[in-house]
Amino acid sequence: MNLFDRVFQLHRLMAGRRTALPFKRIEEELECSRATARRVIEHLRDLLGAPLIYDREAGGYRYDGDGLYELPGLWFSANELAALLTLDALTAAEPSGLVNTALAPFRTRLESLLEKEGLGLPGWRARLRLLDAHARNPGPHFATVAGALAARRRIAISYAARGSGETSQRTVSPQRLTRYRGNWYLDAWCHGKSGLRTFALEQIGSVQASEAVAIEVPEPQLDAELAASYGIFSGAPSHIAELRFSAFAARWVAGESWHPAQTDTWQPDGSLLRRIPYANGVELLQRVLEHGPDVEVLGPEPLRAAVKNALEAALAAYS
Repeated sequence: MNLFDRVFQLHRLMAGRRTALPFKRIEEELECSRATARRVIEHLRDLLGAPLIYDREAGGYRYDGDGLYELPGLWFSANELAALLTLDALTAAEPSGLVNTALAPFRTRLESLLEKEGLGLPGWRARLRLLDAHARNPGPHFATVAGALAARRRIAISYAARGSGETSQRTVSPQRLTRYRGNWYLDAWCHGKSGLRTFALEQIGSVQASEAVAIEVPEPQLDAELAASYGIFSGAPSHIAELRFSAFAARWVAGESWHPAQTDTWQPDGSLLRRIPYANGVELLQRVLEHGPDVEVLGPEPLRAAVKNALEAALAAYS
């Protein structure tokens, strides 16, 4: 533990304690030398103003009074602070700015802890990298959509379907925001279509808030109809793909979850046979092509043919 951890742990040992704690016990609890234990005591008492006293009659240290003293400001152990800063970095990386702005005062107080010599994690931000190569910018309407979701209000949106390129006007009741493979989607009840639909946030061209109360779709219905709305999961499975990965690719693929119902079987030569249910093969095709010669589609034939055609078209572009 560093000094920060030990100061925090000593406070936890003393807070609410009615009996004195011997110095030897403090050394043991903090797992440190005699000199370090004294430095921690001085830090807690002299620099942070804790009412820590030495009770000669009881032969140990305790908080003066009822022991209900609390450290000023925000206090966390090094591990807790690291976890909070990681969460903060994740929100700061989101281009929407909604959560990032809301956490700004909290972030300032966290950073003030880092600036205290010996009590923080200097240079933490420089030691954390978050790379999301395939993420698309969710566009300027994240905050408005999230606000309507929280307030349970309907919104009117213009939506450009990526597949057809057509733009339509929709009135929807937001149900939940979903982040899938680094990208944001709105699951909503579409009043024009009288059904649940999923909208990519970056394809929303405009949003107009409404005072009309959003309808509530029961969570079991959301799960039943939308849990399979993303990529490989889209729609009720109607096919089973059989993919054979080379021994080299299998080292990484074995740890990847492509579908909750996938099954993996290791082969004697170290390759991996994966069976995966799917309905829409578009994203599955893309996932297969990412592995190039390290994967072979054994079936079904339409998927195998689609991969073969895509590879031949790619080769033709270089001929």
